[in-house]
Amino acid sequence: MGHINQGNMFKYYADDSALKKMHEGKRSPVFLFGGILISRQDEVELSNLIKEVKREYTGEDMPLKYNMKGIREVYERFGRIPEYERLIHDSATWRKRIIQKSLKFDYKIFISCIENFQAKKKEQKTIKENLSSFLFSNALMRVGIFASENQNHMEHIQVILDWPESNLSKPFDKEYYYAYNRGTNSEGQEYFCGPLNRLGFDQTLYYAKCNHSNLLQLTDIILGSTRDWIETELQKREYSIGMELSRLFLPKFYGYPRKILGYGINVSSGNKELKEQLNGIINKNVA
Repeated sequence: MGHINQGNMFKYYADDSALKKMHEGKRSPVFLFGGILISRQDEVELSNLIKEVKREYTGEDMPLKYNMKGIREVYERFGRIPEYERLIHDSATWRKRIIQKSLKFDYKIFISCIENFQAKKKEQKTIKENLSSFLFSNALMRVGIFASENQNHMEHIQVILDWPESNLSKPFDKEYYYAYNRGTNSEGQEYFCGPLNRLGFDQTLYYAKCNHSNLLQLTDIILGSTRDWIETELQKREYSIGMELSRLFLPKFYGYPRKILGYGINVSSGNKELKEQLNGIINKNVA
């Protein structure tokens, strides 16, 4: 049997999020999808550092998220509400410590965004499925491009997604099939990097629960921070913890410093206004 050198094995952990922005006087949702590409070797060490932070507040097996409110019931179930309340109180501190600990590792961030102009239509389930497919495919292609540029030290790549909403994995499974076997998205648009099966990607797309994965929890913190940062800039607020954290991990975006937009952060070509706004936000923070 062939042996995969763990130093040459990489994992792309990804999740989704959403923010609200103003468009022609109306608030419209912007969906974000993406996460981090990290070597197996760094994943193990970083996971252990995240456990260290957790142990100061709670058990190392308890989950952390950017927005803790969604996992209160986990802490209730294990009788750890006092710890949960301390985590809420100190959220800026531990989020910043986790991001700072992560910075010593050479991971890359890939996020895809799209503005939903059909938010008032009735068939939201189908629209959300289509947007999720599009976002996943866009982010996946950028990971593929990065892999094609770094084939000498990336022998094997696994893609691990947070367990999908409503247990609906079909949009992701379909896109991965086309990307892996055909080098296209499900609409037939070609990947610039060619089929993923030529780049060391695993044939299987994997899923995990965020509550059980330290790296998906880090992904959630990065995605939540990015969402918060973009909202803060669009609303012209002076500060948010998301903005502070995003400025710390900004150099981790693929394409940093001059090609983040289009590589590390990819916006649907139909969202011209959002693309211009993000370009301004990124340039202001890179300069």
